[in-house]
Amino acid sequence: MYLQSIQLENYRRFKFAQAEFPDGVVGIIGNNGAGKSTLMEAIAWVLYGTEAARTGKNEIKRLNSKPQEICRVILDFELQGENYRVVRELKGASSQQDSSVLINGKVVARGITAVTDLIEKTLNMDYRDFITSFYAPQKELNVLSDYPPSKRKEILARMLNIEKIDSALKGLRADIRGTDLKLEVTEVHMKDINELDSKKKELQEELKKVFQKIDEEEKSYQAEETNLKHIENELKKKKEESEVFNKYKSELSVKEALSAELATQITKSNNEIETLESQSLELDKLEVEVKSYPQIKEGFLIYEGLKHKAEQKKTIIIQIENLLQSIDFDKKRIEALGKDMIVLEKKSKTLEELKKDLVEIGQHLEKTRSEFMRVQSAYKVTLEEQNKVQSQLEGIERLGPNSVCDRCLRPLGADYPKIKEHLASEIKKIGTNLDSITGERKRIEEKGKELRLVKNNLEEAIERTQKEIEQFLKGKGEQETLKKNLLDKEKNLLFLQDNLKNIGELSYDLTVHLELKTNLDRLEKLKEKYIALNQEKNKLPQLKQNLTQIESNLKNLNIEIETYRNKIKTLSFSEEELKTTEKKVEEQRAKIHQLELNLKDLNHQKGIFSLELEKIERDIQETLKLKEELKSLGEDRLYLEKLDKILVDFKTSLISRIRPALSTYTNELFLELTDGRYEKLELTDENDDRYPPYEIVIYDQGERFSIERFSGGEKDLANLCLRLAISQQVSQSSGVEFSFIILDEIFGSQDASRKENILKGLAKLKNRFRQIFLITHIDDIKDSVENLITVLENEDGTSQLILQ
Repeated sequence: MYLQSIQLENYRRFKFAQAEFPDGVVGIIGNNGAGKSTLMEAIAWVLYGTEAARTGKNEIKRLNSKPQEICRVILDFELQGENYRVVRELKGASSQQDSSVLINGKVVARGITAVTDLIEKTLNMDYRDFITSFYAPQKELNVLSDYPPSKRKEILARMLNIEKIDSALKGLRADIRGTDLKLEVTEVHMKDINELDSKKKELQEELKKVFQKIDEEEKSYQAEETNLKHIENELKKKKEESEVFNKYKSELSVKEALSAELATQITKSNNEIETLESQSLELDKLEVEVKSYPQIKEGFLIYEGLKHKAEQKKTIIIQIENLLQSIDFDKKRIEALGKDMIVLEKKSKTLEELKKDLVEIGQHLEKTRSEFMRVQSAYKVTLEEQNKVQSQLEGIERLGPNSVCDRCLRPLGADYPKIKEHLASEIKKIGTNLDSITGERKRIEEKGKELRLVKNNLEEAIERTQKEIEQFLKGKGEQETLKKNLLDKEKNLLFLQDNLKNIGELSYDLTVHLELKTNLDRLEKLKEKYIALNQEKNKLPQLKQNLTQIESNLKNLNIEIETYRNKIKTLSFSEEELKTTEKKVEEQRAKIHQLELNLKDLNHQKGIFSLELEKIERDIQETLKLKEELKSLGEDRLYLEKLDKILVDFKTSLISRIRPALSTYTNELFLELTDGRYEKLELTDENDDRYPPYEIVIYDQGERFSIERFSGGEKDLANLCLRLAISQQVSQSSGVEFSFIILDEIFGSQDASRKENILKGLAKLKNRFRQIFLITHIDDIKDSVENLITVLENEDGTSQLILQ
């Protein structure tokens, strides 16, 4: 993996920064807090997201950046001949995260999870593996020497990912515990197979007895069913006889009722014929009286018309009287309003004069205000002049003859008394002038008050006059409306007078009108009665014909009634025998129902015994199955215990093999960086009789010493070499070629000579690491590195990158 370039936008302290990563040893320098480590952190963040950030995502975006601005990091790198570009962003006020990966310009993954998964799969390492491989902060250099011996093995295992074996062991032992639990639960659920077989035989015997009882009950049921059919056939015959009997009896009742109805109709028809024949005399009398009906009705209608005209004439007379009164009132009102119009004209002239006076007063008031402003300005100028001279006088009095002239800047000396007297005289003149200005200002103020009072009075008079004019103007509108309405009323009066003239004189008599109405009402009633009687008279022939037909129908019906009575006498039907047979059927059905209930209970018992037998069969099969499972679980547990031992042995073997490899690689680096000053460096094993396991020891002049014997510089240097060895081991185990290492503040305790040796040694590592990044705040390494990236802090708090 070869880093090509990085671009940061609104990432932590960087508003916008861009850098291309060269080969060789690259120094990254800057003041503490400028953002050196932030640059390297951005590489991890763009690859692995939030997990790689040292703070929450809300603190990743640059402080004081706008909500709509995007926080973005773009990293370009090369891996196995392919060009990768990884982009990760935080958008909007809520810092919504988005990311994508492009290979050779083509998008291959988009979204947080998809990008992280692709990176882990491509690099064959997660964030923790990545940091362990490529990034070595100062606080991790002494990680083995600072921890007690009991922790060193654990720390080394974690850094080399051997702890994954521990994770596998943990899961394996959880499986063993789970298998033990399953064995325990299975044993609890197992039942006694002999007890199940015994219970099975008992149930089979009980079931056999139930089957026998069911057979007996079913035979009884079939015999009783045959008996029931015989009785039901007998009942059917009785019911058929009953139906014929009831049919004849019902038809006889209907015909007897019809016979009684026909007899009633004959009586009624005879009464109607007699009544109609007696009404013939009355009909002749009514015919004579109703002949005068048309003449009476015509006279009544004539008087109705006269009555309508009389009422119309009376209404018109009342309307004319009301109109005459209204016209007289309107004329008087118009005359009164005409007098008000004369007053309106006078008020309008008065208003114009008041407005003219108000304008003149306003002009005088404005002139007075200008005079007051002039005098007030003169008062301020004079007062300032007085204060200035007074200040000068106080100044020379305080300093005496040694006072300096404010114009020529020379001491006053002998001229001091004259100048003092002159200034006192000036103050007196200014005071007199100030008193004069004050008097004039007071006079102008009084004049302004008088003018404002006059102006207020004029404004009140104008307002009062305008209100009076508005009232008169309303009267003018009323006058015009009255004149228009007066014309309409006079036209209406002429129309009503013409209508009254057209009606003329009327000869209407109310007594005659009422008498005609009474006669008309009486004749209308007689006419209705005459019409009704005449219609009844026309029915008489039909009534006689209907009577003859009814009498014939009654005679025939009586013959049919006698026939049905004879048929009923010939039937030998008994109601008691029918009821006896019905009772026998009910008793037989009850007996059969009881047999059905018995069979239902027996079948229910059969079902229960069958279900219990099936359950016992299932329990037997389940027990046999559990026996097999117990056997299988026992075998699984044996295999799991064997696998546990294999993994423990593998872990021990792996650690024992890693220690020599780390010792060899660390020794090579240490000898290079110390110019061969020491003979050898190695990591102790668990069998060392002098030092604890994983202790760094150095051979000096044939003797072996602990790292604690040496100075801080040698100690840091040895730990740096061990850290580089660990990075190399992790990167090799990932199966992916990596070409860079990041070293953060590794010169903490090194002197100038040792720093130079470290830099020279690192330069020799270019065959192993194509890019070596050194993060430091020490400026004196500038000339010792091939390339330099300077992180500068701007005045606004942001940082920038400069590649040198």
